[in-house]
Amino acid sequence: MLTGLSIEQVHLSGELVTTASGLNYRFVFELWSFVPESNDLAFPWETMNVKHSVWTQIWFNVTATGSA
Repeated sequence: MLTGLSIEQVHLSGELVTTASGLNYRFVFELWSFVPESNDLAFPWETMNVKHSVWTQIWFNVTATGSA
């Protein structure tokens, strides 16, 4: 279970996420674009009548080693 996270001096705590095995986690990052006409964010976005989306993920394994 992931119970704490800090990104750019923003701190989150509590039960943020759990996994079936309790070991493997991933962060998914998405690229959103700002649409001035609607003053909002869009995912996906459209350029020249073609829809685009960009994302990536980072997997990591959280295991304890030794004694605390």
